[in-house]
Amino acid sequence: MTDDVLNLEVWKGNWDLPSVDNECLTVWAYCKFSGLPTKVQKSHQTNLFQSSLAKHNLPVLQHGSTTESQLGNILSYLKNQGLGVDKNFSSKELADISAFTALIEEKLLPAYLHHWWVDTDTYVEITRPFYAKASPFPLNYFVPGRIQRAAKQHIYEPRRNDVISDEEVELLVYKEAKECLNHLSYRLGEKDFFFGDQPSSLDALVFGYVAPLLKAPLPNSQLANHVKGCTNLSGLCNRILNKYLPMSPEDLEEKRKRELEEREKKQVDSLEFPNKRRNMILAALFALSSMIGYAFISGLVGVVIVDEGDYDGFSGVFGDDEGGGDDD
Repeated sequence: MTDDVLNLEVWKGNWDLPSVDNECLTVWAYCKFSGLPTKVQKSHQTNLFQSSLAKHNLPVLQHGSTTESQLGNILSYLKNQGLGVDKNFSSKELADISAFTALIEEKLLPAYLHHWWVDTDTYVEITRPFYAKASPFPLNYFVPGRIQRAAKQHIYEPRRNDVISDEEVELLVYKEAKECLNHLSYRLGEKDFFFGDQPSSLDALVFGYVAPLLKAPLPNSQLANHVKGCTNLSGLCNRILNKYLPMSPEDLEEKRKRELEEREKKQVDSLEFPNKRRNMILAALFALSSMIGYAFISGLVGVVIVDEGDYDGFSGVFGDDEGGGDDD
């Protein structure tokens, strides 16, 4: 089975990343670390009948007659088959990998899910538009909501018995996530990878979380800001991207097209600006004239036309008594 090609289906990439999903990045990086022959198919390259999204969330790994989904199941399968770099580590190092993996899932994952799928600004501006566009029709209408519901359940369900509000849950998960990142940063130190010169599944896992936080244009991201402050974790991310997951020619071409579209849109907006301003002024004038016209028609405003001879009737009112200065 070792010689069989692994078929890996992942979410597509953006922001100079081969995939924007943390689990997809983790599995992909682990396969690259291990030198496993892997054929990767991205979500936007499939249709409804080919996509695994109808039954699973990505990533999905197919190896011979076996299909595995979800990060933990995929990594367990590869390790049980004797595939991957983790087989080269000692029992103590494997125990450390297991311990830090559990720490990340318990402390970092909830805040990560909250920021991508629950935070309103990020979900509306970044997450939902991306995942909807990356999903084949008609799954693009359902997949983002399905993932969001699962994320909320993962964050809040374990804490239902705690007498705390959603706002307090949010504060707690971000606090624990920052502490987890600090532990990881301390453990990495100045080494290239967590166990020296050779990457492990722990490096792949940390990379999967850190890379999207560093690269995506996230609004008001306290988690991303904290990651950027852990410079060795940022260095680990860039090291893995440059050595194991550089942008492919297809990714570079897609990036070029995307940047060209953005420049053209900015040019159109700048050309339309004077016309927009003119149209706003004309609309305001039209509205004003309509209001005045309505006022005249409805009788709210009237015009009195006075003949010149009628001014004599107003002389007493204004005390204007011509020739009244003589007292005879």
